[in-house]
Amino acid sequence: MDLCPETATTVDLEDVVARASAVLAETFGEGLPTPTLHFQDGLNAVGFPAPNDMGAIVAAVPAPEGIAIFEDQLLVYRASVWGEESVMLARVADWSPGGWDADYPEGDDFYNYWAPGSGLGIFTEAVTEEEGNALALDFETAFPGSSFTIFFGDIFTFVNIEPARLGDAFDFLLAREEVDLLEADGEVYATDFGFGPRVDLTAAIGEGPIDVYEEHAFLSHWLRDEGAITFNLPTLPEPLGPGPVAQSVDARYTLTFSDGADVEACLAELAACGFTTEVEGDVATLIDPSYIAATALRHACVESIAAE
Repeated sequence: MDLCPETATTVDLEDVVARASAVLAETFGEGLPTPTLHFQDGLNAVGFPAPNDMGAIVAAVPAPEGIAIFEDQLLVYRASVWGEESVMLARVADWSPGGWDADYPEGDDFYNYWAPGSGLGIFTEAVTEEEGNALALDFETAFPGSSFTIFFGDIFTFVNIEPARLGDAFDFLLAREEVDLLEADGEVYATDFGFGPRVDLTAAIGEGPIDVYEEHAFLSHWLRDEGAITFNLPTLPEPLGPGPVAQSVDARYTLTFSDGADVEACLAELAACGFTTEVEGDVATLIDPSYIAATALRHACVESIAAE
């Protein structure tokens, strides 16, 4: 094993393409083109004690006719560095730096995301309560498993549409005289919430393993340099990585060493790889490990790591 082993955010991009293609085909149907790949860094819960890494490798394909509900729509697979994978709708939007004093990389656009199976709208002023309820029943009958909810008499939302049928759901509602306005359910991913510009990864496909977090998660590194502690340990989702690994509140972990390991030498190796450790008696603690905490699970001399 190398002195500094691969991290929990190291992946071969060919594996990402294969996984993304399979998930997108399962969700939206066969026949989609090979996706392009980007990395978009991000954090949520900005301003709170424990932000979460929201950076992700994003695989995108154009939405085929019949699925698309707006112009230039993309179908995307997201492999988030907090260990979750998801399918979303997206568009490419103009990007500008957020309000943080971070050294943003070069870039002029980023992804805006929408939920793949929901939407919201407004009834016309003339719609009665009975007519609204009738439309809700018609909708849920036409799309089994969906849920149509009316708020304040004139605002409605729907959820749990099969993503491949979202276009059908929009056509159904737009054809009804009771509907005045209809739009997709957008995610609140404002720039000030912590999203950087897209980084093109397509050219790196076929070049072997890449640590996407170490290479591209500039916001997370910047915050940690400022002393912030994030709630989650950055990892890629299964099967690309180990999946979510929760972080302790104070970012301290107890290390258990493998049988026969030279503890002093092991700690020196960990330090050489960027780990910060503290030893009191027989107890060794890993402190504020950032992305490499999950890596400790893979290190030859470390048997396990547990949050304190």
